[in-house]
Amino acid sequence: VLDAGLTQRDLDSMGVTNADARNRIVRALFRSNYAADAPEEQQLEDDTLSLWLRHTGINEGKIVPIYMERCLEFALSYVSILKAGGAYLPLEIGYPFEMMRRVLIEVEAIITLTMPASAGSLPAETARFELCTGWFARAALSDAQITALPPITTGMDSLAYCVYSSGTTGVPKGICCPHRGSVFSYSHRMFASPY
Repeated sequence: VLDAGLTQRDLDSMGVTNADARNRIVRALFRSNYAADAPEEQQLEDDTLSLWLRHTGINEGKIVPIYMERCLEFALSYVSILKAGGAYLPLEIGYPFEMMRRVLIEVEAIITLTMPASAGSLPAETARFELCTGWFARAALSDAQITALPPITTGMDSLAYCVYSSGTTGVPKGICCPHRGSVFSYSHRMFASPY
């Protein structure tokens, strides 16, 4: 089913040329188009982290904040969150403490992904997983734990990411984006207007 205002010609110009591609979520597009080029070690890392996130209760509609400087682990975090079926929320390092606390409470974060250099700035009550030396071993699940995981139910209208803005009132407001918008936006940028 096409969104109102989008024609087949629009989708074709964005590189979204068949029903299967139009209905893929960001996680599936990443895996089919880009994962083959990723080093095997990186694929193993994001698979391990995504399985661990699912084991901790991350699934469709669950938002996982990422609180760290932009780095390889940041990219690993958001790809793993999407692969787990959740939605990512980048938290800016420069957020005032009370704004960050309010956002974390509002999104009901089960876990926040962070780095040792940033972790100390999070509110004490924030559950966190630090991507530091040894994280891979701490996140590894047994075969039995992996088998017991519920299926991923994420679809095109499921939440992909959330960003916060202070808005005009100074009170943080979440802007939540589904996979559908991300897929169309990324596809358009990749195929119609490549860099």
